[in-house]
Amino acid sequence: MKGYTLVEVLVVIAIMAILGTIGYANYVSFSSNQILTDGVNKIQSLLRAAQTNATASVIHNNSTCFNWSVRFNTDKKTLSLFCETQSGDVEKSPPLTLPEGVTINTITAFDSSGGSICTSTNFAAQSAYTATTSYSTLYGKPTLILAKGDFAQCPDPDVIPAAIPIARFIVEIKYERGTTSIRKNIRVSTGGQINVE
Repeated sequence: MKGYTLVEVLVVIAIMAILGTIGYANYVSFSSNQILTDGVNKIQSLLRAAQTNATASVIHNNSTCFNWSVRFNTDKKTLSLFCETQSGDVEKSPPLTLPEGVTINTITAFDSSGGSICTSTNFAAQSAYTATTSYSTLYGKPTLILAKGDFAQCPDPDVIPAAIPIARFIVEIKYERGTTSIRKNIRVSTGGQINVE
């Protein structure tokens, strides 16, 4: 009769445990990346919908929209697509909710020379401090409002003069669960590009 020794069985169990641990770690990493990618794709699609609606001059509920906008809401987890009319903002649909663990981390605005104008790390901490990007029905190009005030102004108009135009902005999206933390960026430029980095 031939059988396995205790040492052989323990070696096989150890190898299986190592392979299982490696497989699980890869699965968690892949799963986390997929969840973040899903959130990024949803944000990119909503930005594209605003851009498309603006360039196609889509009318919402018999109201002429002079801008189509995406508002990054103060909870860092939801975004709203709405049409700006003469009588006020009209929300197009229920807010888009990002997948569990995915949040909007920062929104950074840049001038035409590539210099950072401002970063909205606390835009979700203050109820009156939202970030909005709007697409004009006339041009289809985005403008960015990180706070109340004129287009192309950053959170503190006393520090950043209105004469400095925003050329592009980057939305950093973060997935965080347990010890896992990964980030991706969406770059939106005034030329109309919406790219994932």
